[in-house]
Amino acid sequence: MWFGLWLMAGAALGQAVPAASTPARTPNTVPSGATPAQGQQAKPVEDKPDSVDEKGAGLTTSLWQWKGLIVEKILFEGVTFDATDTLPKELTQKVGVPLDPQEVRASLRRLFASGRYRDISVRGIRQGDQVTLVFAGAARYYVGRVTIAGVKSERLTSLLEFATKLSPGTAFTEAQIPAGTTGIKEILQQQGYYEPQVAVKSEIDEAGDQVNVTYTVAIGPQARVGQIKLVGDDTGLTPEEFRKRSKLKENSKVRRDTTSNALDRLRKLYQKKNRLEATVSLQKQTYDDARDKVDYEFHASPGTGGEGVGGGGEDFDRAAASSGSYLRGRDD
Repeated sequence: MWFGLWLMAGAALGQAVPAASTPARTPNTVPSGATPAQGQQAKPVEDKPDSVDEKGAGLTTSLWQWKGLIVEKILFEGVTFDATDTLPKELTQKVGVPLDPQEVRASLRRLFASGRYRDISVRGIRQGDQVTLVFAGAARYYVGRVTIAGVKSERLTSLLEFATKLSPGTAFTEAQIPAGTTGIKEILQQQGYYEPQVAVKSEIDEAGDQVNVTYTVAIGPQARVGQIKLVGDDTGLTPEEFRKRSKLKENSKVRRDTTSNALDRLRKLYQKKNRLEATVSLQKQTYDDARDKVDYEFHASPGTGGEGVGGGGEDFDRAAASSGSYLRGRDD
């Protein structure tokens, strides 16, 4: 008859292990010092862990009841060890000797401390006076190479690599791949590319316990400046003057600093006219994919005092600038 027993690494080590998915892989059962498991016709009994003591010992009382039984085999599931790997031989619980719960606990900790497991448990299969131990867990991978393909600009390539937030050498989770795609699209949108195509491919490097990820990017057309709408009470500027002063020329390419430069120019304009309480902000920007243009809506309020800001010549009052007065404004 088979008896099952489980030990979660979180309980054994007194620390939480984050739940996260990993790239799909075929589970492997690797024997240590013995032939594959026998007794496949035996009927398994439902696994029911007993309670853990207050110190978090983590081992079930069933395992203590099996103390002294000869360990026939030690198997591994979820993580592959090749013939040259010494880790299985470093476990304190050995094959062919009596089972010692303390040694099993130490072996479990040794496996988890190796960094190869995201989570780990141990179960036992008893056959007569012998027991087979099975250490099972999800493999932990690390971020390997992150490659951006299809982008000619080195500067933009560097920005997109950073946008993936995949740092080589850090723990890898499958959820990071779509998050990286989202980050790439956000950066491209800031650069004026609203219709990129991003394909991603990940490859597991078993030898290095890492995942290499390649994003192939087609950035698409760069959007153009479309309609400009100005709202606010007595802005002091007509829409045409606003567009001219902000240098938001229609059909010009949308770039990362398009709106920030426009806002900066307008604030300086108000400041030159001694409009110390003026505010200028971007209310919203909307991309029209049919036109491949970005429409903007700005809000402006010149505040009180000072001179008019539109329609006049270039003889501006520079008193505010020379006095170092503060101009209120915000860039949303």
